[in-house]
Amino acid sequence: MSVTAQLISEEPKTLHLPYGIALQVGDGYSSISSSLVCQFVGEGRSPSDQEMAYADAIESFLLALASEGVDVQSDAVTSALHGAVSSIASQLD
Repeated sequence: MSVTAQLISEEPKTLHLPYGIALQVGDGYSSISSSLVCQFVGEGRSPSDQEMAYADAIESFLLALASEGVDVQSDAVTSALHGAVSSIASQLD
């Protein structure tokens, strides 16, 4: 999955987060790719619309944080990400 948004940044960089999340932050743009949805999908099946929506929401939020200059690789953001993913996954079980 991939999302692109407008952003103003000094230098292009790649930010890596858990769940295969990679944010590309560059001059005038940003994008995100991940395998986050795999955390919500049972083995051997395709993701449902609901599972995709959860992954999209988290990815969009991370992209927005990075676009605003928040250090998305900080311990606090990483911990919050793990908590959100765990909570969502437990609700889907």
